Amino acid sequence: MTEFFPAISVCTTSYNTAHAIQEHLRSLRDSLAGFPFEYVVVDNNSSDGTHRALADLSKTFLNLTVISRRCSRGTGRQLAARLARASTILWVDTDTVYRSTLGLLVKRYFEIFGGRDIALQAIYAGLYPKSLWFAVGGTRNLNYAEDLDLWIRLWTLGKMRWTPVVVGDNMKPRDAQNSDDFRYSRYSKMEQVRRVLRREADIWRLREYYRMDLESVWKTSAIDLGIDKLETEWFSGRPVGSLRDSARRMRRDLTQILSGPV
Repeated sequence: MTEFFPAISVCTTSYNTAHAIQEHLRSLRDSLAGFPFEYVVVDNNSSDGTHRALADLSKTFLNLTVISRRCSRGTGRQLAARLARASTILWVDTDTVYRSTLGLLVKRYFEIFGGRDIALQAIYAGLYPKSLWFAVGGTRNLNYAEDLDLWIRLWTLGKMRWTPVVVGDNMKPRDAQNSDDFRYSRYSKMEQVRRVLRREADIWRLREYYRMDLESVWKTSAIDLGIDKLETEWFSGRPVGSLRDSARRMRRDLTQILSGPV
């Protein structure tokens, strides 16, 4: 049998995404047609059958590697990156169904930045030279904003670019995304509580970033690849405030969780 050499290592994590994983993987196959890729996913001990669904898919998708590990998103992404065989990492989310625009993003990235130590992030996907990823330490043990943490470390070296193009459709409800992720109905009450507590701990660790003009950071490093409409709004500074402000946010969100339906 001829040995397979991927051009791209698609690296991600998963947690309770059994409902989305098959369509997600199909969308990647369609959008990345023409790019030989492997898929490496670290599943955070899902309770809804995600790991089993991935194991079943690996029977037909031979270049799929599944690891089960209880860990944060940042730690999971780092583990997936360590297992990557290609020199370029494609960062995706398992709860996102990708558009054909993703394939155009990858094509233009290699045309413009191929062979250069430059990372490029679009909305819902990013491309990173593996050597650059590990040169700055990769993703750290964070469950929230592990992406922002990596981006800023790359940006300070002049190695980060952003293109504000949507390349996929996230399947979470709009009111359960980003810092409101805890509201996702597929999480148990206990998991929702853990996520609120971890969110505040991670935001406090990255408080210096949130005090930056993050909108200016990405806009001054943005590029137009000519592949789709450019969004005018993306990530920006979030309120951090004092420990008292953090306690107020936790109290508000925990009250909402505990008073909601069982």
